[in-house]
Amino acid sequence: MKKNNAFRRIVILLFFYLTIIFNAAYSQYVETGQDPSHLRWKQIVTKDFQIIYPVEIEEEAIRTSRSLEKVYLYVSYTLNHEPKKISVILHPQSSVSNAFVVWAPKRAEFYTIPDQDIYPQNWIDQLALHEFRHVVQLDKLNQGLTKILYFLLGQQAIGAVAGLYLPLWFLEGDAVVTETALSHTGRGRLPEFTMPLRSQVLQRKIYSYEKAYFGSYRDFVPNYYYLGYQLVGYTRNKYSPSVWSKSVDNAARRAYNPMPFNQGIKRTTGLSKWKLYDSCMYFLRDQWRFQKDSTILSGNLDTIQFNDTKTFTNYRFPQYLSDGKIVALKSGLGDIQQYVLIKPGNKEKTIFVPGYFNPQILSASHNKIVWAEYGFDKRWSNRIYSNLIVFNADKRSNKRIKLTRRKHLFAPAFSKDGSMIAAVEAKQYGKYCVSIFEAQSGKLIKEIYHPENDYPIMPAWNNDGSKLYAIMLDDDGKRIDEISISTSEFKTVFRSGYKDISQPLVSSNHIFFRSVYSGIDNIYAFRLNDSSVFQVTSVSYGAFDPCLNSTQDTLLFSSYTANGYQISSMPLDTTTWISLSDVKDQSVKLYPELVKQELGIPLPVLNPDSAAEESIIKKYRKGTHLFYLHSWAPLYINANTYEVNSGVTLFSQNKLSTAISKLAYLYNYSDRTGTAEGSFVYKGWFPVWSIAASRGQRLGLDTTGNDAVFKFQEDKLALSVSVPLNLTRGKYGQVITSTIYNYTSNYYRNSETPDYFKTGVKNIFEYDLRGSRYLKMAPRDLLPKWGQSFRLNYRQSPFGKFDYGNSFVGQAALLFPGILKHHSIRIDIGRQINENGSYIFSNYLLYPRGYFSQVNQKFSRIISEYRLPLCYPDWKVGPVLYLKRIKALLFYDYGEGKYKGNSRYYNSTGVELTGDMHLFNFVAPIELGARGIYFPDDQSVSVEFLFNINFSAL
Repeated sequence: MKKNNAFRRIVILLFFYLTIIFNAAYSQYVETGQDPSHLRWKQIVTKDFQIIYPVEIEEEAIRTSRSLEKVYLYVSYTLNHEPKKISVILHPQSSVSNAFVVWAPKRAEFYTIPDQDIYPQNWIDQLALHEFRHVVQLDKLNQGLTKILYFLLGQQAIGAVAGLYLPLWFLEGDAVVTETALSHTGRGRLPEFTMPLRSQVLQRKIYSYEKAYFGSYRDFVPNYYYLGYQLVGYTRNKYSPSVWSKSVDNAARRAYNPMPFNQGIKRTTGLSKWKLYDSCMYFLRDQWRFQKDSTILSGNLDTIQFNDTKTFTNYRFPQYLSDGKIVALKSGLGDIQQYVLIKPGNKEKTIFVPGYFNPQILSASHNKIVWAEYGFDKRWSNRIYSNLIVFNADKRSNKRIKLTRRKHLFAPAFSKDGSMIAAVEAKQYGKYCVSIFEAQSGKLIKEIYHPENDYPIMPAWNNDGSKLYAIMLDDDGKRIDEISISTSEFKTVFRSGYKDISQPLVSSNHIFFRSVYSGIDNIYAFRLNDSSVFQVTSVSYGAFDPCLNSTQDTLLFSSYTANGYQISSMPLDTTTWISLSDVKDQSVKLYPELVKQELGIPLPVLNPDSAAEESIIKKYRKGTHLFYLHSWAPLYINANTYEVNSGVTLFSQNKLSTAISKLAYLYNYSDRTGTAEGSFVYKGWFPVWSIAASRGQRLGLDTTGNDAVFKFQEDKLALSVSVPLNLTRGKYGQVITSTIYNYTSNYYRNSETPDYFKTGVKNIFEYDLRGSRYLKMAPRDLLPKWGQSFRLNYRQSPFGKFDYGNSFVGQAALLFPGILKHHSIRIDIGRQINENGSYIFSNYLLYPRGYFSQVNQKFSRIISEYRLPLCYPDWKVGPVLYLKRIKALLFYDYGEGKYKGNSRYYNSTGVELTGDMHLFNFVAPIELGARGIYFPDDQSVSVEFLFNINFSAL
């Protein structure tokens, strides 16, 4: 008996553990969208990689394969692990420069169009170093206990252990260390990458580990990329690279331990992660203080001061308008991106809220401003355009003009007279050019290609419009080229190599640009007549976004502080400029020691080695690659509802994320019944097609009065066709989905089934239309300031033995701003009508809080909420709790139902008090609190416990 009890406890503990593991694992299932269906795909198969790509970008795919093979041993070296073969999918049609590695299903995805704010290295080479390091990190976990979990759960086990135990600051910090140590550049060498943490430590204080890692709504906290590079790099400087290799080993082998990664750190350094963090921050603070004390600052700066100096707020890309006013892009903890007009007396006025974009530069001429804004494909998430938007800042119409359509344009710049706009354009087949447009009509005037396809960055016009000056990127770093408009010829005037330069600005005598020579981002000037270079500004943390006034005697720029970017200006006095030969870099450098610990610098690949040359190029047929079994479990798992039960489940998702499949068996121990089910969803065509089927037994209750139960068999078949559309335009995110759904269920008797039990076919047709439109949100917002959503649903059972009649559901929700900033009002109105049936369809509308769903032929409800943040305590209790925000919700819900002529009323009001927190240093945010409900009809009170884990944050 004792043995049975012990075994039962072990089973229960294993079930609980696998449940937690699964929930963390499911958050690793990443399906970012699909590419257009007309694309034809090929693959390059090498010793260690499979590169899957559209045929149009074969040249980039070849470079990707060679770069990855070249870096394989270098990137694997300090983690002491050589990973197994992995697939890499290339997406060439997204203007959002990005890449990621996931493990369920196992793959890497590269978005191949480079960003304009790129550091001095080829984009594909950057991704090869950074993303392949993630592959090494995750593949290294497949050992010890984690390997046992792999056999039990498949690839999702690796993703789960990584999500549960490897801090994001390690995963990203270690990858940034790798890209820095294995190249001549990398973010670890950029002052801008150190700047947010350096200013926080020197101007504010060293935050607790929890605040530094999990962030804050009260203060701006640099993210885990910035923190991670310093922590990982500092530890490798003070100890050795083996610290992180052994810590990953410990996390993999001892996944039963609540904090195995921290245990691994302590075993090799003698310090917990908290003490290691403190040691790192105090070391950096002392070094950064020395750097600050050694920096002689410009003495003639004038900074614009605004009323709100407490909340972190950025003012970027300031531009003078014709009337001397300034326009800038404002954003921050409490504000979405918005263009503001700054008038005399430092008064600001919001003039326009742009759409979704990655701000890198702003250009103004004759009171018009131009920028590049994302344009989302209605159906294909992996096709995102970037088009030119022009706005007249001195008119009250607030009308924006979309100058181009369906293009990939970046960093637009007005000519001095405002008649033309130059922008970098990414074309098909991986080619890049500088495109010139008429500013009024958007007509294309000319496309200028570099003969070697070097990548152009942020073009700037000279005074008479005959030339452009652009930063060019090649395998030797960055340079500034002069581009003739008439002849399309490129001439190099200044080469910075692997020293980062950006944001060129042309005057009559100089090219101003931002660079890193002093170890702090500052504005520099290249003198055209003698090619001399000078440092123009000297600030504490960073100077960006240079702009000149109309007389070219005043420099306007953004200067970084711990409270955000501020607008500063200074007279252009050449006598205060410092010759580049006299500029000293006194920044804190972790990377020299990191470089010594590596095998060397592998890139660029100028002469590919034999391993890369042995690659095989062949077609990749979508029809024969619909299935990729990546995970499984000795449990029944519903990934949509996070339900975990006894049974077996198999998961498949193909590498292009167009086909998602599932096979499962559910066994209900209490009912002694089992059900087998399978589903298949195909997203590779414009409509999304899905089919699901199941066969199994169910338990019924004998209604003759003896309370006996019986079993019957049920077969289900569901077919669905839906069209999800992304209609986002401007500042509102907008989506709409229409679905046609057919559901069939067959009921069968068996030997136990009573004679009165009705068998036959139940057919349900469903038509569903949903849409939403929400304003962008600031970090502190609880809900969008403005928003609307709706749902129209119609169900019917036109034939079959079971008559459900028809059901109509209409629902609409409206969002409004509250009394104070970040307060929000939500009104939700819904009505459901069930008619003409012997049976009643299930409820789609939630009942007022405190009531369970009930059977009604007609039901109407209204839900009203007022949400507000109460405080941002940033309060920690040891390693147990870190509380970021306390918020409240006041509600009044009302419902009215009718059943067989009788009316029922549902009435409740109350308050919810919840906190956003992290428990036990778990990275997934937790919402915890309580709801107090008052029922006016019977004057009773109820209290409910509220708990939610946001696993998607993993």
